[in-house]
Amino acid sequence: MVAKLGLRPGDRVLEFGCGTGLGFKALQRAVGPNGEIVGVDFTPEMLARAAERTARRGWSNVRLVEADARDLPFEGGSFSGVCSTLALGGSDWQRLLQEALRVLTPGGRIAMIEATPLRGPWKLAEPVLVAFERRVAAWKPPEPPIDQVIGELIEDATVESALGGLWAIIAGRKRP
Repeated sequence: MVAKLGLRPGDRVLEFGCGTGLGFKALQRAVGPNGEIVGVDFTPEMLARAAERTARRGWSNVRLVEADARDLPFEGGSFSGVCSTLALGGSDWQRLLQEALRVLTPGGRIAMIEATPLRGPWKLAEPVLVAFERRVAAWKPPEPPIDQVIGELIEDATVESALGGLWAIIAGRKRP
């Protein structure tokens, strides 16, 4: 996913729904020590774990912000790249995506990993998987499925299957 952002050393990137900061290592490699990583999550416990990870690694260019991604506390056009992992399920994903695009520079790239509806014989397992995810993580697949409508929202949209079709890596550019 991070490769799809096309980040360069010195860029500023936002990860919304950053959770424990698991994605920061790959982002750190992309933006280098002169770039900035801003992690947003609305769960203080997740941000505390992200802060621990950041301190353990000695990353001085990571800033953590407790906020709702539907109302980001940043000016428009603040980031070269925006990313998320499984952050759109269980909420108004169109509003989240609209807000992510607002803070992205014109032509900036967005990349997300999201669940997609199961297909073929795997479709029979979907109710069990969704019930499990709702119970464990208060998560459900975005409706309508983001992989089916993303081309209407961003330019050069790509959708690549991952984990045998359970997830998709969705990427594209903000329209100028």
